[in-house]
This record gives sequence, structure tokens and C-alpha cells, in this order.
Amino acid sequence: MEVVFFTVIVVELYRGFMSIRILSKNGGHIMLYQARRYLLRLGLCKKVFIMHFLYVWWVGISHLILIIVVVYSKQLIQFFAEGGANMVNPQLKHLVDVMCGIMESFGKDHGLDSGVGDAAKFELASFMMYLSASDGTIRWEEASVISELCDLALTPETLGDFIRKHNIYSTEFEKKVPLSFQMMVDLDNAIIKAGVSPDEATGSSGLLDVYKAVGGELIQSDGDIHDNEVSDYNTYIEMLEEYRAKNFIGDESKTTGFVKNSGASSVSAPPKTGSVEAPKKG
Repeated sequence: MEVVFFTVIVVELYRGFMSIRILSKNGGHIMLYQARRYLLRLGLCKKVFIMHFLYVWWVGISHLILIIVVVYSKQLIQFFAEGGANMVNPQLKHLVDVMCGIMESFGKDHGLDSGVGDAAKFELASFMMYLSASDGTIRWEEASVISELCDLALTPETLGDFIRKHNIYSTEFEKKVPLSFQMMVDLDNAIIKAGVSPDEATGSSGLLDVYKAVGGELIQSDGDIHDNEVSDYNTYIEMLEEYRAKNFIGDESKTTGFVKNSGASSVSAPPKTGSVEAPKKG
């Protein structure tokens, strides 16, 4: 691409220097052409040289600008052709905004600086970045989904650079519980301690559902769900579920306080949990 680009510029400069073409009936080419002829008749060679020099550079710069526009237009055309614009479910976007708004209000109520909601949204974005690298290739669709859901402006290139710089696609990242999720579990526990029924303390379970939803949206965005994407999705979601199971006090009533029943009465044990079925290709 660089060789072609340089060659085109050289050719256009050469053409502008060797011939003064009339490209427009009312354009600057005719004015320069007529001025050059007039100055030649007067024998003002130095001024002719200056006019010719300015003309050559004007032609070269105009072609350079045209080439730059064409190069970037190609990227934009590719972006829209691959469905990069407005591809996110508006209900999912609303769900993300509402959940992050709740986090912002919780932070303010507990004396935290503003920006808690934005931090929670960025942690959601980081999770999706992690998944975008799972199949080895970051595509426009994935960058678009993350950008639209989390109010960012990403391209595959900037997304890839950020993932590498912050070591997001790593075993270290997939073992680290987001601070916003920890905060939401704490909020649920505080509500329960205040006398509210555990069944009404749904903040952390709601945030967990948001993680599942945005993860599913991301790995389906390019139309090709890779096995490694499913595996990484399950790994991260199971990590969140495990943290909530260990720290959410609302589940204690379901796992403690058992008394042996008399007679033939029995209670079936709840099914084992821990795995999450990843979204399947539609």
C-alpha cells in the first residue's frame, strides 16, 4: 500500500510539472495557464517559474487530499458494509444504561465520587473486549457492539492495542471480579441486613444477567461463534457466579438451617449449578 501510494504521488507531480491541462472551464487551471502565457510574452521567466512551481504543488496537494479521502472512505464503507452501525439491540443498551445508573446512585448514596456508573460500564466493556479476542481476530462488528453498548469509540485496531496494553485477554483478567459486581453484592447484603426479603435483593443477580446478555451479544455479533469464545464466556460467568454464591448472604437461608424430617417426608436437593450455557448460533 505504501509503495502504491508513493508511486501515485510521484506520477501526479510529474504530470503536473510536464503539462498544464485545462481540467475545468472555470477553474484555476485556465487562470494559471493564461497567466503563464502572458508572462512568457513579457519575458518574465522568474515569475513564470514561480507560477509554475505553485501550480505543480497545487496539483500535487489536491491529488494527495483526494487519495487520503479515498483511503479513509474505504474503511468507512467496509465498516457499514459489515453491519457496523446500529447493530445493537436497543433494549440491551437501555438495560446497560439503567444498571449503570443504579450503580451511580449507589455510589453517591455511600459518599463515593461521581463516575461509579461509568466505571461499571467500562468493566462491562472490558469483559466484552476479553471475549472479542477469544477467536484470535477482532472484527468491526465486535468493536461496534462494545462502542454502542458502553458509549465508546473503538476500531478493531484501537481495541486490539488496548487489550494488549492492559493484558485483558489473560488468565489474570478472567479471575478478577469486577469492582462494580462486588459493590452490587454488598448492596444486596446491606438491603437484606436492613430487613428486606432476600428475594427482593436482586441487584447482583441483575448485573449478572447483564454480563450474560452483553457477552452473548458480543460473541454472536460477527455471525460466527467460535468454541473458544464459548469456553471463555463460561469461564468468566462461572467466576462471577462463584463469587456471588460465596458472598451473597441471601443464599444462606437456602443452604443452612436444615432439620431432619420425621417419617417418610423428604426434600429434594436443588440441582447442581455452576455452568452457564452460552448462546448458540441462530
